[in-house]
Amino acid sequence: MWGWMTWREAGHVDRLGREVVVTEFFHVIIPVWARERSRYYFRQADGEEVYVEIPRDVRSLALGYLRTPIWFTATILAAGGVMKERWGLLAIAVGLAVVGAVLTFVAGTLDPLERDRRSLFQRVAGIGVPPELISRAMRERTRDQLAEQWFDHHEIEWRTSIALGVADEVLIVIAEYDRAPKLADRARQNLFDAEGN
Repeated sequence: MWGWMTWREAGHVDRLGREVVVTEFFHVIIPVWARERSRYYFRQADGEEVYVEIPRDVRSLALGYLRTPIWFTATILAAGGVMKERWGLLAIAVGLAVVGAVLTFVAGTLDPLERDRRSLFQRVAGIGVPPELISRAMRERTRDQLAEQWFDHHEIEWRTSIALGVADEVLIVIAEYDRAPKLADRARQNLFDAEGN
């Protein structure tokens, strides 16, 4: 297909190192329509970049539709303003460029608490995607692998470890992937208490 009519990824949000959420759009120079689902890209232990499909990310969708047209319009207005010496057009172009820069470099970033949460998943599970975004099968597979590793290393079941006050980041992540918020909160409190806070 022609370079100006093709499927391309846009709307990059929630960047965490090499991990990012994107949506694929059909472009006719600018994004025209989007696929039904977004993608969470990450790098596997062997270095291969792969993705899992996640529910459509509304921010990725909105920013995918907005970023390219705003930059495109700013460029055209700037060129027209300079060539025709119409400084009003140039001022509008600068304003659009500021909006484009905010949408590109500020909008769609993770807030500090969510960045910390996803960094924890990344450290422990090898991928920063939160459990609420992935399929049940992937979530349960990740939980079971981590729980098995925990048991093999500590010879005690992870739920019992939390109840006994064991402080470890792994227990927080297992509880999160188990979708057990009370256990996750208790595991966080155990870690908080152990650090003397």
